[in-house]
Amino acid sequence: MKRSQVHILQSYFLLLFFPLVWVPYLYHFMREFLYQKGFLKSYTSKIKILSVGNISLGGTGKTPFSIKLIQNLLDKNKKPALCIRGYGSSSGKRSLDCLYREVPQGMISFTQEDIHNFGDEALQYRAKYKDLIIIVSPRRDEAVKRIEEAYPEVDCVVLDDAFQNRRIKKDLEIVLVDSSLKPLSKFMLPFGWMRMPFLSLKNANLVLLPKANLAPKSLKSYWLKQSRKYVTKSQVLCLDAEVIFPEKSIVESKKIVVFSAIADSELLFKSIKKHYKDVTADFIFKSFRDHHIFTEQDFREFKNYKPDLYFCTTKDFVKIVDPKILELTQLIYLDFSWSSQIDKAIDKIF
Repeated sequence: MKRSQVHILQSYFLLLFFPLVWVPYLYHFMREFLYQKGFLKSYTSKIKILSVGNISLGGTGKTPFSIKLIQNLLDKNKKPALCIRGYGSSSGKRSLDCLYREVPQGMISFTQEDIHNFGDEALQYRAKYKDLIIIVSPRRDEAVKRIEEAYPEVDCVVLDDAFQNRRIKKDLEIVLVDSSLKPLSKFMLPFGWMRMPFLSLKNANLVLLPKANLAPKSLKSYWLKQSRKYVTKSQVLCLDAEVIFPEKSIVESKKIVVFSAIADSELLFKSIKKHYKDVTADFIFKSFRDHHIFTEQDFREFKNYKPDLYFCTTKDFVKIVDPKILELTQLIYLDFSWSSQIDKAIDKIF
């Protein structure tokens, strides 16, 4: 289901059940109260803990930003490790028979079993950093304890998607806000798009609006205004992002299948249409649910269109596990580039 369709359904849901809209807020504030009063405990690590998270559902560019942050840490001669939830993997389930799983270092190719064990996001990090210590677990506190015991050289840990996680105390809280969302999305799930109340931003050290240049100006202004209600103006930054496209001559007079299984495929598709609007090319867009693993069956269906090229994102690329598919010379994966504001944002951290 497209994000725009979900927005429409949530609008109807909000109208029908508006008296119940405060129930998730009540749960959140009760949980916060229990942590503040010490009934629920947060683990304090001796290692510096950096959290990068979303206040809403996915699609903000959290993983590309975290990859850039890790690179910055490495450039500063830091020795970072990564803890990730592992959505869609067996490691990400709370019923896991062990508290964490480590993604083996040096992996250069991935199997369906790897995706099942670690999740596609963890493998996206591994594809970028072969030697980075990556721990996959729903229990970030236990993952950090493992790093403290087994890797004494580590001097900082990046927590991926941990804004709502209170089991561990953080030294730095970076929160990403999706500036393409509709205003009604400010309500908590299931009535809106938020995983936490928007006023939770007061706990953030830095609030980022990534891909702000791709959002309508009215929505960008709205979310900037909302964010600045809870943090100072200097703590909120807009980050421009651009898709790195192949040369227009490569797609001229071609038929291209663009397939994607990311949280916001619609935004990617719109960017492609806009970039190649003056090019004679036939694009076929195929969207899948987030974390979908691509199989030979998917590509058999794609071949019915008799395409000359295939486009996908780097996140989709790590979910192609069939060696025959990976050998396709006409498969091109798209990456993001960030504007110089991202360096300004990261400099604020240090």
